[in-house]
Amino acid sequence: MGVIVREEYVCDYCGKGITDSNILIGKLALRKQGARGLGREVVLTLHPVCSEALTKNAPSAARSRRRAPSANGEAETAPVEEPKVRGRRRKA
Repeated sequence: MGVIVREEYVCDYCGKGITDSNILIGKLALRKQGARGLGREVVLTLHPVCSEALTKNAPSAARSRRRAPSANGEAETAPVEEPKVRGRRRKA
């Protein structure tokens, strides 16, 4: 059995040790919706540069929202264009 001399963080993206205090630590608990009790925990440690590299091309996590109704209480609707009806011509 060994004795822990010092605690060292390792970047989960590049695998190099993190020696300075500039570090990003993220903890995420995963559970199914409505589940109670124990879940799975994921802890990530990253250099700030590695964090930027990971999120550089990531899609946005923001969800689109419905438009709020107008101030006068009427629901705004987009103008609907009627399709042009092309009738068939009869040969005379």
